[in-house]
Amino acid sequence: MQQSHKRHPFNFDVHVSADQEGKLQGFEALAMTDSGAYANMSPGVAFKAVSLGAGPYVVPNVYCGAKAIYTNNIPSGSMRGFGNPQGIFARECALDELAEKLGMSPYLLRKRNVMHRGDATGSGQIIDFEDIGAEEVLDQVAQKLDYEKKYWQYKKENPGKTKRRGVGLSLSYRGNSYGTGVPDVGRCYLEVQMDGSVRLNIGLTEIGQGLHTVMGQIAAEALMVSDDQVTVSESTTDAPATGICNASRGTFVGGNAILDAAKKIHECMRDALSETFQCDRRKIRFLLDMVDVDGKKLSFKEAAGITFSTGRTPAFTGNYKTTDPVFDEKTGFGDTFYEYTYSCIGAEVEIDTCTGETTVLNVVSAHDAGRIMNPKLAAGQIVGGAVMAQGYALMEDINSVKGYAKNENFDQYMIPGIKDVGRVLPVTVENPNDRGPFGARSLGEPTLDPGLGAFTNAVNHALGELGKVKSSPASLEKVLFSCGGAKGDGR
Repeated sequence: MQQSHKRHPFNFDVHVSADQEGKLQGFEALAMTDSGAYANMSPGVAFKAVSLGAGPYVVPNVYCGAKAIYTNNIPSGSMRGFGNPQGIFARECALDELAEKLGMSPYLLRKRNVMHRGDATGSGQIIDFEDIGAEEVLDQVAQKLDYEKKYWQYKKENPGKTKRRGVGLSLSYRGNSYGTGVPDVGRCYLEVQMDGSVRLNIGLTEIGQGLHTVMGQIAAEALMVSDDQVTVSESTTDAPATGICNASRGTFVGGNAILDAAKKIHECMRDALSETFQCDRRKIRFLLDMVDVDGKKLSFKEAAGITFSTGRTPAFTGNYKTTDPVFDEKTGFGDTFYEYTYSCIGAEVEIDTCTGETTVLNVVSAHDAGRIMNPKLAAGQIVGGAVMAQGYALMEDINSVKGYAKNENFDQYMIPGIKDVGRVLPVTVENPNDRGPFGARSLGEPTLDPGLGAFTNAVNHALGELGKVKSSPASLEKVLFSCGGAKGDGR
């Protein structure tokens, strides 16, 4: 707790405008982030917060800027989300306030402005290469949370009550891979052995997110063999350089590298089988655990053995590189990322105005990450991200005072326990495209990204006329201050 860097604190000044029908006209966000004593990742984190700052909405006029400030506080660095949760929080809370001024529901305001295929992002990037699932995830969350009914019901019933309920939404998108002109390359080593078994060596690290399971699945599907035929080696320095496991890039760049290696292996095996059976290589088809050689069926193991017998080795390095996006760093205009995941989280909470306590009742978390390679792992990621966001939004606080962390252990630095977590419903929406491996994109960080905004909006909806919390976490003390239980305004 003392030695590691912490998530970047941000301060946002947000202005958002719309016409009377709720169509957004402009969005401006000016941000400062506390870098601490060292720059570390601060330029990248600040850029991420503002480059995605306008969100998955059609906004004709956008200006976003950020400065990273050196201070004598705790050094800031990489943390899941890398600046995106902070930017989403500022925007989504502002949108809820705008909806209130317009006299319309926050869901309807978002739905009227959500991006679709062919629309431009805040940086001017035209998303014409994939179906944008932002409206789908928004609708799924609103429907499954019964958002519209509860929003107006609680707004009417809450005044005068000690215990109040609220619902909140937060919609976001996230770029997969490094983006903004930085080349992103995936590499792997894929080998078919004489007995038909497959070994995959990839430099992307398994840290509990299930990456190696998915990499093995992609390799099996690409080679047309059963999953249990593939062994994924532990990541070591022997693996081809693939870059660090960050930027929600693992499935995307790693999977595409595997497809390249698998294609080379199939071509090698076709050459061997064509030579052995004197047939047109175009008449050789790979089936599940089998190879059809001009009508003659061989097991994959037999085909591998024949390949080795001809002196060939079906083992190759796979390479994948994203095309370099056209992006102007001076103007902030251009293609910020090569691929996107679209996410929405909705939360229902109950607050006690006498104590400031917040109870999480229901959470719905929906994500369009292209093709879902492993539904159980995806559900685990979604639930885990939502719970992590709950801690970020409602209780986790390092309490930095004059450059020192006051909460140095879990007796004071609180994270959600099993009794704190409400019902979490994971939802996946699939809009695959040609850029990802078998249409898959990434899901690691997006599951956390919109959560801070969703939980905060739910708390503020419950507070109603009593006030608003405008910083994280929306702790017991801040909620109580907003209710008038002590001096303060909830900031």
